[in-house]
Amino acid sequence: MAQALEKNAKDWYAKRSVQCLHTMFRMSKALALLPANKVIEGFEELVRQSRLSLNVEVAERYILYFRNQWMERVGPENFSVHGMPRQTNNDQEIFHRHLNGIMNNPRPRIWHFTKTLLKVEEDYGKRYVRLQQRPVLRARRRVYIHLDHKINSACERLTQGRISTREFLLYTGHLAYDAERRSGNRINIIVPAQIVETIEELRAEVIP
Repeated sequence: MAQALEKNAKDWYAKRSVQCLHTMFRMSKALALLPANKVIEGFEELVRQSRLSLNVEVAERYILYFRNQWMERVGPENFSVHGMPRQTNNDQEIFHRHLNGIMNNPRPRIWHFTKTLLKVEEDYGKRYVRLQQRPVLRARRRVYIHLDHKINSACERLTQGRISTREFLLYTGHLAYDAERRSGNRINIIVPAQIVETIEELRAEVIP
């Protein structure tokens, strides 16, 4: 979902310096982290955020896309990852980059696309057999453990009623924004400090 949203947003990516649009896009990527029964409420917050923008045409076009594609065609029950063991698509992103590297063409012809998929299937089939014979268990990267910890904390605070749906989206929007996480930007200037403190308050659990 995150990659599809980024791809659709490319036509106004140059406007991400406009804070209102930037916030709206961040919030949209975090909608999937909400429980399915709260996504509609979250989408209404997204619409309200879009109305604050001076770039009305750009904001309305993005809202229309999200409503048609994700709210109506896919549906909250299908794109919500709330409560799942892994709430991020890091594994998918890695495979997507690998596939793009092999494809070496953003718009391949059908025969090249099919041939490449068959090659990838064969390659991963061999890897699977090797792993079955000699399993290799790899620990998750610490950065992803911390990311899941923050998302789970936000979900817990939302359930407790200590933060609103809007505050949840503002906070987790920063975590869902892959480009910002990769660049090491840890300063979440859009979220009020008291909300960050409420979500990230010291807990008894110790992250390994």
